[in-house]
Amino acid sequence: MKTAKRFMAFTFIAVLLLSLFPISVAAADPKTTQAIKGTPAMMDDEGNIDPIWDFANEIEAKLINQTFFPDRESTTWGKIKTMWDENYLYLFAEVNKEGKQVWNTGGVGEHVDAIEFDIDEANDKTGEGNVPGGNPAAGVFRVGTDDSAISGFGDMFADQENDVKGKTVINPDGTSYKAQMAIPWNTLAPQEGTIIGFEVQINESDEGAGRSGVATWNDIDCMGWSDTAAMGNLILVAAPVIETIADETEAPDETPEEIPVIQEPENIPAVVSSPQTGDWHISILLVLILGSLVAVAVFKLRLRRIK
Repeated sequence: MKTAKRFMAFTFIAVLLLSLFPISVAAADPKTTQAIKGTPAMMDDEGNIDPIWDFANEIEAKLINQTFFPDRESTTWGKIKTMWDENYLYLFAEVNKEGKQVWNTGGVGEHVDAIEFDIDEANDKTGEGNVPGGNPAAGVFRVGTDDSAISGFGDMFADQENDVKGKTVINPDGTSYKAQMAIPWNTLAPQEGTIIGFEVQINESDEGAGRSGVATWNDIDCMGWSDTAAMGNLILVAAPVIETIADETEAPDETPEEIPVIQEPENIPAVVSSPQTGDWHISILLVLILGSLVAVAVFKLRLRRIK
């Protein structure tokens, strides 16, 4: 009986002490997407894009950051596609402001409606990867709706600034726009299976006076511009295999129309997630609670035997 009481007392004190510390929930694994190999042409002034984009994977940047803008409601979000070849990383986005007007005057850089891409060719997830400077493998590349102005920072951007290509086209409704960029590789010789760090950040303008909100793809805390550990993963994969088949609806005496059939790339490498570092508090708490329940049950059983 004394042993049971001692164990119950120890368990109670341990649970009390553990409750004083915040139970941290482990951050989700980095998101992963794939960039197929291909060389798309830049979209024209009307926003028409190369049909090859139809074969690219699509992701959404719609994590609304409330840390930097707690009193503002952002509705901007976007769909993004990626491609690559030996010379460039290609990016295409369709951004929607859900009824708000696209603001492309009265500000510069992130202070107009703009989209930016955070790149880390080394895919450094250790938390020691600095984006703003001192790291030639990382940089931030931004294209705005203000006459397709290109801006950014980081050593990778500084090295390749003159060769970066970008274009934005505001749609006729005035509440959405398209953006396309071609970012030259800096330290990387890309090949199939290469994994790079990647993040998307959409800046919503507050009528040119500043940002009213930010939407991201991977990190809701919006830190990909600063820390490579906050980026997701972008896997460079092979171009899709396109076969052709005859259209059976055509008349026999006519030349059959060729219809593309897309096969998914094979042998896509798996991304190994790093172990999580916040669950041990929960595990210990559950063990202690379970131990308490067992101790109570043993104590009650001994009381019954004594009676």
